[in-house]
Amino acid sequence: MVKITSGRSYDDRITFSDYSTKATAIRRDEGKIEIEYEEEEKENFSSKIITILWLIFYGFLDVYWLLPAIAKSPLIVYGFCLSIAIFYVMWIIFCIALMRQSENRNLIKNHGAEHMVNRAYCKLKRIPTVSEAKRFSRINYQCGINMYSATIIAEIIAICIYQCTGYVISGLLLVQLAPLLFKIFPFNLVGLIAQFWTTDTPDDSNIELAIAALQALEEKELLKEK
Repeated sequence: MVKITSGRSYDDRITFSDYSTKATAIRRDEGKIEIEYEEEEKENFSSKIITILWLIFYGFLDVYWLLPAIAKSPLIVYGFCLSIAIFYVMWIIFCIALMRQSENRNLIKNHGAEHMVNRAYCKLKRIPTVSEAKRFSRINYQCGINMYSATIIAEIIAICIYQCTGYVISGLLLVQLAPLLFKIFPFNLVGLIAQFWTTDTPDDSNIELAIAALQALEEKELLKEK
């Protein structure tokens, strides 16, 4: 069994990834499924150093400039937190509108199949059959849209904490919390609701495509271990 780190769905293909490999199952026009592999790009040492330095720099700005400026007025605090939350709400609405376009009908079915097969694989600890995958929900706690949801809920909680205690939570802290909280209810509530529109009940062909991608990823990793 492999550790799935991400999944992506498109109109004619589904991708599953682990820490080192991407496996993509592609449905060709004649109905045949083809597999493509791609190595995951590993973050090099210099990029890690740049990321750390940027976080340190942003941390100083946040603590010594941004937080004092925001804390001067309750209206600024509310406006700052709400503006971030509203931005991500609008982004989720935009994603839903984009994916629900008529020409993307197969995309949202593939997205639903990706979630169902992922959930079945995590539960059964093996590659599921089509009938087994159909028993699982297309709403997935690991979907990327839940990250936006966690940011929205975190900003609302920040407002509540400020209202009760007068303490302004660092924006840097909220950014770092989102990746840790997006799988936890209720932080993913908005994302879970959004998935009713960003996914659709898949056909057998969509589920077969997701299974093919997952099976390809597992077989590739098993070959590496030998």
